[in-house]
Amino acid sequence: AAELAWVVSRPIGNFADTDGKYFKVADGIKNIVLQPEEKAATIMALSDAAAVKSHFENGSGFKQWKTGGWEGTTFCGNIDFNDVTIYGLYQNSANNAALICNVDAGAVIKNVTLKNSYLTKTNNNYQIGAIAAVANGTGYGKKTNGIIWFDTITIANNYIYSPWAETNGTNERSGILMGAASSDAVYTDNCLIYGNDASWGPNKEKMPLMAAAGNAIPNTAVVPEGLEVVYNGTNTSGAPLHACMVRNSVILGCNPYDLTQGLGSRFNDPTSYKNVYTDASVGLIKEISQNANGTVYYFNTNVSQLKQISAKDILGINAREVMPQLDWYNPLTNPDGVWHYSYINAMPSLSPIDEGFSTVYPEYDSVEFITPDTDDAETCDYVYHENGTMAFGVYQTALSTKSSPYMSFAFAFLGDYRANRDKIQVTFTYTQNGQSVTTEPISPPAYDGSDIKNVNGWTNTARNGRYHTYKATGLPISAMLTGIDVNVNYDGKDYYFGKFSIDGVGLELEAANAVQPCEYYETRIEAAKALKFYITALQSRYGSNV
Repeated sequence: AAELAWVVSRPIGNFADTDGKYFKVADGIKNIVLQPEEKAATIMALSDAAAVKSHFENGSGFKQWKTGGWEGTTFCGNIDFNDVTIYGLYQNSANNAALICNVDAGAVIKNVTLKNSYLTKTNNNYQIGAIAAVANGTGYGKKTNGIIWFDTITIANNYIYSPWAETNGTNERSGILMGAASSDAVYTDNCLIYGNDASWGPNKEKMPLMAAAGNAIPNTAVVPEGLEVVYNGTNTSGAPLHACMVRNSVILGCNPYDLTQGLGSRFNDPTSYKNVYTDASVGLIKEISQNANGTVYYFNTNVSQLKQISAKDILGINAREVMPQLDWYNPLTNPDGVWHYSYINAMPSLSPIDEGFSTVYPEYDSVEFITPDTDDAETCDYVYHENGTMAFGVYQTALSTKSSPYMSFAFAFLGDYRANRDKIQVTFTYTQNGQSVTTEPISPPAYDGSDIKNVNGWTNTARNGRYHTYKATGLPISAMLTGIDVNVNYDGKDYYFGKFSIDGVGLELEAANAVQPCEYYETRIEAAKALKFYITALQSRYGSNV
């Protein structure tokens, strides 16, 4: 936390400390709590914004994030928070309130979640926003205009309140993402906002995404590396850069636009949005005139890129159905996707969801998906694999979710290998009591001209001559959580097929369902989740090695 505070609070005169420099939170850091260690567990466990408000207003001993000298700072570098969740940011003083006070042209803030935090201010002359308070104008910091880029940001379960309104009753200093953009342009990509209690003024008006949202700036302005910019009114570089863009975002509980009169008018351009899902109104918003500041233009046409949803619409796997244009992660078809959905009717996430399937699944040389056969549900199984030039491969894995769960493996041969099945030896390796355990070699019975059905766990019939299935009922069910390494010795030569687990099966099903959606896959995804829950419950009662 001390290092972070230093990076985001360099004096304005020292903007070169961050300008053009890259910062990244170290790997392995998942959470940062900006409060004394003894308060961390309680703060992280707060369930919603109401609990956050109550905790900070009725408790004591909280540490202010930053106070004195905060307004005389600037940040214009590139900071990658590396999927860290920050909890317990507490600001309640006559100062700007935000994770980063002042940002400047060229700044990039990405891959961070702010959660269970409390921000308010006691002076009207200061700005408030969860991630940034204000952009330095031309008279401050670098003394140049440019673009500030927020990318892959989550703001959830925070209490944010600005009790002040401007003298004309408007809000020009508070926004849930950023307070005021001043004379810089602001781009926001992949932003997820939900569950916050964020408002301004004595009447508790709903806080916008940001207020005073920037200017259209010259095409020669500072543009962060890697940012796709939009030109105002044309696709050519001869036009100014667009004042504001919000793209591929889910914004709940606040307006993605600013309905207050004043500087917010620069944000209310229908072309400022692309694939934005919100529970705010997306219909016609009329033009309103204002005194000294001139005319404020609001949407006077429907904004097709603003799509109205509710929070309940996007819980669980429905999120992908309702918001198909977001960049959804898929382990096979889109491994770089940034959006993740939940299996337990939770909100989507911009980082992998812990309750989902996360264990590495087998490293296949090739995987193909075939259309389910409605006459025989078994042909809808999801993994069909031939391992390079080997004589055989793992044809499929399956889970039994009955009272005595187990995993089964079907080994596929390029020809009818029934006559050679005595040359097959399989060993399984798993972890128990912190130690690696490898089974004795397991072989199917030698071929005597007859079929075998569940003989010592093996099945091989004339109907599936080249497939030899083994039910691994002798392994502890906990091994299905931690993973089972499968090794096969065929005719004296060893082959390794990878690690198999419930999580791995879940990933396979998820990937298959994305390519060929069907009820078969979806119900088995739920079955895999139920089995994982069942084993976890047994472990909590009887120990980890059940």
